[in-house]
Amino acid sequence: MRKLFFGLLCVATFIAALPFNGYPDSVGEEEVTLYIGQLHTIPINSPKRVAIGNPAVADVAAISKTDLTINPKTAGSTTLVVWDNFGEQAYHLNVFMEDTNIIKRRIDNILSSLNLPGVYTRAEDAENRVAILGSVKYAKDKERIGVALGPLAEKTVDLITVKEEEAVIEIDVQVIELNRGSQDQLGFTWPGSINLTEVGSMAITEGVSPFSLGKLFTVANMTREAFTLKLDALIEEGKARVLSRPRLSCQSGKEAKLVVGGEVPVLSGTANPSSTTPGSVGATSGASVEYKEYGVILNIKPSLEESGRIHLNLDVAVSEVGDIVSTSYALAYTMTKRTATTELFLNDGQTMALGGLIKKKSSEDLRRMPWLSDLPILGLFFRQRTTKQGWKSDTDKVNDTELFITLTPHLVSQVDKPQNELKPPLAQINIPSIGDDRIKDPILKYSKLAQKRIVENMVYPPAAKEAGFQGAVKLSLKLSPQGDLLDAKVKEPSSYRILDDAALKTAQETSPYPPFPPEIKEKEVWVDIPIIYQLE
Repeated sequence: MRKLFFGLLCVATFIAALPFNGYPDSVGEEEVTLYIGQLHTIPINSPKRVAIGNPAVADVAAISKTDLTINPKTAGSTTLVVWDNFGEQAYHLNVFMEDTNIIKRRIDNILSSLNLPGVYTRAEDAENRVAILGSVKYAKDKERIGVALGPLAEKTVDLITVKEEEAVIEIDVQVIELNRGSQDQLGFTWPGSINLTEVGSMAITEGVSPFSLGKLFTVANMTREAFTLKLDALIEEGKARVLSRPRLSCQSGKEAKLVVGGEVPVLSGTANPSSTTPGSVGATSGASVEYKEYGVILNIKPSLEESGRIHLNLDVAVSEVGDIVSTSYALAYTMTKRTATTELFLNDGQTMALGGLIKKKSSEDLRRMPWLSDLPILGLFFRQRTTKQGWKSDTDKVNDTELFITLTPHLVSQVDKPQNELKPPLAQINIPSIGDDRIKDPILKYSKLAQKRIVENMVYPPAAKEAGFQGAVKLSLKLSPQGDLLDAKVKEPSSYRILDDAALKTAQETSPYPPFPPEIKEKEVWVDIPIIYQLE
């Protein structure tokens, strides 16, 4: 008898190495998940025959009366069939590169320390990645997750959405040209050193704004109405003029660009050597025209912070067109350019000013004696040419001008999400609707969060959908303060086992759940999760 059993094992081992294609997938196959490098044991009872579909994916490593050991080799899937005392046992083997559930648990531990209950994870074995889903309120929370994960971020797929991007911020920009010194009448006093406390003009504001922004930037708690009155007075006196006053609106976290100026052409071509005169340039070919922007160019990126303040990233470039520089094959303009970059926090309606961009002006006077100044050669002695620079003297001067830019951000609105914006699919899984404002019990509020997680990960069983099965099932989950699933069972089954099993399996795979909020003091909690399967 012992020899006969040994012979059966030899035959079974030999057959296992051969490809097996005679048994298609059946409904009764048991799904088995394997990972490369990890042996897996299947319980059996006195096997008589073993067959495996693709030995290159997974093969039999060892066999005994009670156990069958599988060795996964490469990623893929195959079928295993065992004949023993229990009859024919069919298994569908899924082999993956790595156990992403191990990575998922590490990521969940990190996320639990960040206190972001709206973020959760899902293991994706087929992609060898862990998907990070959910939403955060601010972009900096999303950045915190990336920093906290470190090298683990390479094993993740970031599917987090930022709710703050729905906020719309309007920026009121004014580009003003002032006679030098007139900015003091607007209520701004430019600092003479790096660290100063700015005090607004008493005619405009009584507030104090402590900012350290250097010589170019200053911030004042002025009102737009008071500022406009002062500016109108300067315009009436001929000391100021508004070059541009646009209003830019963009989503929080996006970038807006403003150009006040124009473009100048730059002509270029390829010089060909002269065929008649060595070393000289002949005709040109391949002429092209490129346009360069000049004027005031603002790149603004506002972001709404959790505190309600507006984080502003600002890049300013001011350029002017100079003289023409030309050759036989190219023509261009000289350009002077001044740039400034900063980032700061402003309150809603607070004004930031950029100044110190001074433009020197000059005038040229020609004095001459009639008739005598027109004589050839001798006329030079009867003509006098004088040039006046800006602010040359208090009585005889040409005013220099200063470019002055103000920015005032306003939080316009936060766009509400449209209700029922998408038509529901043919088969859908619902949860009973409970308004957040009606939930006072912290455990009930937590159970709703767990319920939402489960439904987001659920898939309507295809066989149940085709058969028209629908119904409601209530699960009962036992959870620890860390969100680990200690136990799960079907408390109130539906009329169909396939729906109950699908809901229970999804609840187990969704674990761990978010940690308990501070309001829940219990060491373990049972929560009931109702789920509705419904066909349209």
